[in-house]
Amino acid sequence: MIGLRSNFLSDKAFTSFATLLEEQKTLKIRKVFFKKNKITEYGIKAHLEKSKNLGQEFYCDIFQKECFSDEQTLSRTIWIDKTSYTSAQLKEYLNVTHEVGVVLNVRLRSGKSYPNKPKNHSFFIVEFADELSA
Repeated sequence: MIGLRSNFLSDKAFTSFATLLEEQKTLKIRKVFFKKNKITEYGIKAHLEKSKNLGQEFYCDIFQKECFSDEQTLSRTIWIDKTSYTSAQLKEYLNVTHEVGVVLNVRLRSGKSYPNKPKNHSFFIVEFADELSA
């Protein structure tokens, strides 16, 4: 395991590191923590492809959000501004009370704090089973 978070590393640095891991079989690094570096969206997709050569047991934290960014998932996902609901109450509100559709996942996220915006702006990301529900 190696932690490289918040080091201002670029796409090129990740590519070089992945190539090193691929070539040096004696290195037993299977987990890499790389968030909060200067990785582009295009770079994440390219790095995901490159990391497939490292095997199934290889884990990198920058790939977590990639599973939520495919077109099919995005087409059936909505954002709701944080209200006084909890995640469970919101799921019940959408599933039972208003029968909007089957809710697969409700995640609570917080945006970054900025001087001109309220602190800890929170919102729900709701994923439905069908895109017609969204």
